[in-house]
Amino acid sequence: VLYPMLTTFDAPDTSSACTRRERTNTPMQALTLLNDPVFFECSETLGRKVSTRHADDLSGALHELVHHCLNREATPAEMDTLTAAHRDFLAASSDATLALIERLQKKHGRELIFHQSGGCCDGSAANCYLKGEINTDHDVLLGEIGGCPFYISPSQYEYWKHTQLIIDVLEARGGGTFSLEGPEGVCFHTRSRLFTDTEWAELEAGGIV
Repeated sequence: VLYPMLTTFDAPDTSSACTRRERTNTPMQALTLLNDPVFFECSETLGRKVSTRHADDLSGALHELVHHCLNREATPAEMDTLTAAHRDFLAASSDATLALIERLQKKHGRELIFHQSGGCCDGSAANCYLKGEINTDHDVLLGEIGGCPFYISPSQYEYWKHTQLIIDVLEARGGGTFSLEGPEGVCFHTRSRLFTDTEWAELEAGGIV
């Protein structure tokens, strides 16, 4: 029996001959890359390895990542893109996020909540709801953003608890299908970064994780 992830990426059945491998491109493959524990743990391990080896040398870390994953040197254009992405990932929640929350509160009332979706029709996004629209009795309360409680499911928390979630806003539709910002022409966007060893130790010492 194939591991489910291999089936998603059209791996042939090992019990029969395969003269040609079928190739598809489906949303399930993108969701698997975002949420499957195998990819998450591989990314985490590679990230820790590179960050430990290069410390504050961002350029060296990015060059090693590209060489490790693609077996070639990074082009200048790729380095510019990766450097910009790294800068964005280190940013805190943007003013646009807090401004959008305030706009939604004026429109829908102050009692809003956030819930981090794990995929499917909601996308892997931070969804904003009216309090009481979904049941969060068994979910994990991560904290607050713009005065609104932010929840995540227990199973997803186990995979993401060692990362800091950063909520931003994109000028595009396509966030959570049921999220309140949908008609506004924008969507909340979740990014993340691994906690440093020092930050993780502080969280453990404080009994937070």
